[in-house]
Amino acid sequence: MAFRLSKNRLLALRLASFKRTWLAPEILVLLGFFVLLFLFLGGKNGLFVLITMHREKQFLNKELVLLKQKNQILQQNITSLKQDNVQVEKIAREQLGMARQDEVIYKFVPKPEKPSR
Repeated sequence: MAFRLSKNRLLALRLASFKRTWLAPEILVLLGFFVLLFLFLGGKNGLFVLITMHREKQFLNKELVLLKQKNQILQQNITSLKQDNVQVEKIAREQLGMARQDEVIYKFVPKPEKPSR
């Protein structure tokens, strides 16, 4: 009987070691997969960060185009003011309330309305 117990025990040990060696590679592969998945999706250079940076780049490119257009319009206004004295006079009259020496400016102030009873 002692021979049977040792034989059964030997068989049980072989079976247990077979199960352990069979599970170890699977666990390592699964662990490696999760690590790669985390690095791909998360982290400082992950997929989510990449998508966010791409959207921000598109927004900044659109803003850059608008600022270039605005800058071009302002440059045209500067050139116009440097070359056209009529434009300068118009701005001086409208925005600064200036007049020539021989002109008189009349300002009409509307009467305040009487409160209704």
